[in-house]
Amino acid sequence: MGSAAIADWKVKEVKDLSQVISSPSIVGIINLENLPAKQLQKMRASLRSGMKMRMAKKTLFERAITESKKEGLKELIPHFKGPCVIVMTEMNPFKLYATINKNKSSAPAKAGAIAPEDVKVKAGKTDMIPGPDLSVLKQAGLETKIQEGKIAVAKDKVVVRAGEVISDKVAAALTKLKIEPLKVGMNLVAVCEGGSVFTGSVLKIDEEEYAGNFATAYSSAFNLAFNAGIHNKDTLPLMMSKAFSDARALAIEANILTKETITQVIQKAGRQSAALAAVIPEQVEAAGQKQSAEAVDKEHPAESVETDLKAEAAETETDSKKEESSAEEAKSGDSAEPKSDDSAEPKADKAARAEPAEKFSDKESKKETLADSKK
Repeated sequence: MGSAAIADWKVKEVKDLSQVISSPSIVGIINLENLPAKQLQKMRASLRSGMKMRMAKKTLFERAITESKKEGLKELIPHFKGPCVIVMTEMNPFKLYATINKNKSSAPAKAGAIAPEDVKVKAGKTDMIPGPDLSVLKQAGLETKIQEGKIAVAKDKVVVRAGEVISDKVAAALTKLKIEPLKVGMNLVAVCEGGSVFTGSVLKIDEEEYAGNFATAYSSAFNLAFNAGIHNKDTLPLMMSKAFSDARALAIEANILTKETITQVIQKAGRQSAALAAVIPEQVEAAGQKQSAEAVDKEHPAESVETDLKAEAAETETDSKKEESSAEEAKSGDSAEPKSDDSAEPKADKAARAEPAEKFSDKESKKETLADSKK
């Protein structure tokens, strides 16, 4: 029994597809699962610039790839799952993925669909009035309350995690809350470039995150070059500024006066003197009083002499009282003992009697000096 003949149109389609996919640099597979026909036509119209799409049956795609001589295309065959189209472009694979992904739109929750990301219901008042809708929200695991005559969600809650299947109850609650967790659009499954195949998970990058990583890398490299003293167009201005600041700080510390440092040096001297005065206020005050007294002595010597005379007079009066007291003691001693000869008087007593006469002579001399100064 002979094999069934292959339809001519299929042979022609395979040949045409084989030629089409062999010429461009980039060949990719796009999955169209759960994409409405209306949105498909709209997206194809918006994506025509810079790329071409070709629709055909999976078996025809696989045969065309097998017959193609382009390196690496056969690695795309395992990625044909569900309704697919082939995209051909010269665009960078990462840019191709970002372009296709940006054209996705949100869609209502559907029971049995896979959540692309965590679906979180935030606390707050809704537009629903109390009634059957209240039980719908509770069946989805949401805590509810009545607020100002409306149903309100009491606490934030994640009703379904990324990758989980959306249940009937959760889908109904999300529809009531007008939350559209699904993303409807084309999914770039895999891309062949230069004999290598890149899956969609590899091509999916966060542009803001990568930009932040580049900024962090630049900052780290700059800090390393700056601290290591490596001169380049980026680090040289800051290094010159730091060198100037360090030189000025050194000059201020060493009290080197220049037009850039004189103000700071004077300010530093003021702070140091204020700190010193606060630490030894009594010593400073005593030194000031001593200097004032010396200045008065130089300007008014008469007053200084008069002060000395008064002090000596007081001293003389004290000595006289002591002599009188000694004489009285001597009289009391004479009454008890025989009188001794005057010639036997000790020399020390004679010297003591002669001392007041000398002090009197010095006193008279100072008085004369005082009189002369007053004249």
